[in-house]
Amino acid sequence: MSLNTYPDSSVGGGTEKMIETLLAALQARGHSVCAVGTSKKPSAHLGGENHTSRYSVGLKNIYWPRPDESQWLLVRRLWHLIDIYNLAMRAPLGEVLDLAKPDMVIVHNLPGWSIGALSVIRARKIPMIQVLHDYYNICANSQMFKQGKNCVRRCRTCRLMRAPHLILTNSVDAVVGVSKYILNRHVASGAYSRVPIRRFIHNVKSGDGLGLSEAAGLRARAEVVRAPGVVRFGFIGALAPYKGIEYLLEEFDRWQDSRTELWVAGTGRPDYVAKLKYRFEGVRIKFLGHTTQREFFTAVDVTVVPSLWQEALGMVVSESFAFGVPVIGSCRGGIPEMITDGYSGIVFEPDVPGMLKNAMQKLVDNPATRLEMGRKAGIAAREFLDMEKWTDSYLGVINDVMKARPSSKLKL
Repeated sequence: MSLNTYPDSSVGGGTEKMIETLLAALQARGHSVCAVGTSKKPSAHLGGENHTSRYSVGLKNIYWPRPDESQWLLVRRLWHLIDIYNLAMRAPLGEVLDLAKPDMVIVHNLPGWSIGALSVIRARKIPMIQVLHDYYNICANSQMFKQGKNCVRRCRTCRLMRAPHLILTNSVDAVVGVSKYILNRHVASGAYSRVPIRRFIHNVKSGDGLGLSEAAGLRARAEVVRAPGVVRFGFIGALAPYKGIEYLLEEFDRWQDSRTELWVAGTGRPDYVAKLKYRFEGVRIKFLGHTTQREFFTAVDVTVVPSLWQEALGMVVSESFAFGVPVIGSCRGGIPEMITDGYSGIVFEPDVPGMLKNAMQKLVDNPATRLEMGRKAGIAAREFLDMEKWTDSYLGVINDVMKARPSSKLKL
């Protein structure tokens, strides 16, 4: 069984897509699977879509946290207070567990369920694996990022609001970080420090899902409309301050090199996006809105991932590599684990003035280096496209947890 805030990728994002990919992979290996998420609507068993049984549980808090909706500050604070340990969600989760009778629960994001979900699962003596996608269990806002800066240490508020979490996280049987960084950051804070099985497993992408088979044709079409001698840098993702988009635009705008363009793909809060367009949109900077990966990566020469927060794992990096596009990425979170500096791209420190501009300048002034990095990025992509090895890694954790149980087909 998979337990997560959102039931599927129609509401969530990258985490939900990863969960769906993992469940499909486990199912293909012969396991029965089901997914459980919270909902604005009353609880329901949603049947067996794609042979995956799905349960939707009505969230018992003052609102359901849709990713595309914001709430008043005081309302958000009250929601988070309830979510420290949401007693009202214990019984609904227990009912689903008793109905589905899973042999194991793989826990993902817990907002809405609260950390109380772990005690409900543990009371039924069901083995648990926690997969870490963000910092929810050690930080109230899940990002360790506040007022434009990364939190060097946990603030007093987070220490108080996450005190139960440090106890209950140590009750799981295994913990998996999607990067080495996020796993180590939790353990250093006291979460999962006594868990016997601790691993990190980088996420992967399906080549078919990315549209790699269409890449050659799309790239040839993009070259027809390209201005001669222009190097096109690209950003794709959420247009939000913590993603470093404003920082990138300011650096690029100051650079004023006529041989360069910056294409920005993605969406964000309408007022913030409008501000960015007003300040920066022009001949050298183009805003694309929502764009598919295959259309974007076949049109750019270099991808820039300028995240300011300690991003758990920048999957944009692996997507770019898959299309043979080198990456200039910030030294934040799991991003440096993906880029070999000077081989498949360049790693820069956002706090060092001029370091991003120098990295971009290097790839403009040295076309041969840029092309060679793109070739090596394609080689580096193999790790992040290897679905079989990724599935084996998760099955390895599952098997280690289940060693003491009778050998049978697991119901996950």
